[in-house]
Amino acid sequence: VWHTSGFCRLMTPASLGEHLAVLRSVMHHQNLVLSLSAGMIDAYAPCVAQLVEFVQDHWDRVVLSSNAFVDARSYQRSHAILQGFVGKLENRFRAAVARRNASRRCMKDLRGTGSSAKGKLKMMRRGRDSRVELNVQAVEPGPAGGDGETVDKLHHQIVDAHLHVFDFTHRTEGLDVVLQLMDDLNVSHACALSMSHHKKWRKERKREVKYYGDDSATCYVYSYTDQLLMDEILKLDEQSQKRFAGFICGFDPTDLSAIEHVARIHQKYPEMWAGVGELFFRHDDLTNLSLGRDQEIPRPDHPAMYKIYEYCQDNNLMVLAHHNVYKSGFTTLEPAYVRTLVTVLDDWPELKFCLCHCGISRLCWDQEGHHNFVRELIEKYPSLVMDISWVVYECVILDHDGVPRAGWLDLFESHPTRFSIGSDQVGLFTGSLRLEQKIKKYYKLLDVLSEETAACLARRNALNWFFPNV
Repeated sequence: VWHTSGFCRLMTPASLGEHLAVLRSVMHHQNLVLSLSAGMIDAYAPCVAQLVEFVQDHWDRVVLSSNAFVDARSYQRSHAILQGFVGKLENRFRAAVARRNASRRCMKDLRGTGSSAKGKLKMMRRGRDSRVELNVQAVEPGPAGGDGETVDKLHHQIVDAHLHVFDFTHRTEGLDVVLQLMDDLNVSHACALSMSHHKKWRKERKREVKYYGDDSATCYVYSYTDQLLMDEILKLDEQSQKRFAGFICGFDPTDLSAIEHVARIHQKYPEMWAGVGELFFRHDDLTNLSLGRDQEIPRPDHPAMYKIYEYCQDNNLMVLAHHNVYKSGFTTLEPAYVRTLVTVLDDWPELKFCLCHCGISRLCWDQEGHHNFVRELIEKYPSLVMDISWVVYECVILDHDGVPRAGWLDLFESHPTRFSIGSDQVGLFTGSLRLEQKIKKYYKLLDVLSEETAACLARRNALNWFFPNV
């Protein structure tokens, strides 16, 4: 399936004709299926008759996709575009293009009813991105011979150790919304992270994108992010403020003068910060979109960071670092990436250092053996801790059936004080695939751990690290 059929939003009306000619030239490959996105169909509006003719010529080889991200309004608009296009087709082609082709070609193993089909569909929905995660709430056995029943349990009290208050456009639903959800979900405290990078809205885009990976526009360091975060926290009453631990992130990790920003904002609100982070070092596509003019890639052992490490160690601040130890698309550790991490751990043995997502990112992991690497690190470096937020949970800790892998369970039981959990929710907190789902997904893991280990991962560790006065 050729996703979006090679379409680019920068295409001019003239180039659309050339694009359609290319599509016609490759349709002799019988195993090729074209996926037409709503954005592509929208762009083809000036020459929609040609696109309709092409689709009707190859009606059994075309499927439709919304290609929508983030919000319901975007999905609704995409759906309306797709519906309008299907309405332009002759009646005899509509069902195939709108539904039947996708069902036959992409979901043929999901036919039937019952829990097995639903389970396969859920497995397919497990995404490479946290925005399309599988709903993995706690499950208790149903009646004998029946399907399992999802149970909405709130018996785990949790600290959300990885919550982004702002998204990549520095918008937020607000901490007042977060507080209500925390109360509903039995979340006592949260690490309040802002967002170090801002996504550029380039002139070719009619609508602003909200996520760094939504297009190829650059992301740049946004220093005001720390003040935005503090303004949001200070809106709350005094007791509510104490439920959030703030983190500083509005600086370039390759800038030798970045320490001045860290010291300035920390000293402005000395009682409100628990550390610096989330700092983006190696981070899949975000690394490529964030390169400075001198093409210097952030890394944990950069000289600019050593100044910040010294300041953090002197002021008892935790460092939250996102640093991949794999190249994108690879399942073997990248020695150069690992080296920049362990150099810091060797040089700063007393530094409080948290490796976010256990060192992986989208499409950067070894599903079967990553827990062995994690074990080696935490056993060698006593001050190192990790969080298990984002894709590490769905794509590595859980197996293909959504069950926690034995190697990870043994790791957590052997080292219960070294891990925390976090939603990694970004800016938006209500609705589907929002904060509620990102918290409840951990019930499946917590329910199979010992009571002591579950309490450590769910709450106790994060309280010890970030809320020492609780």
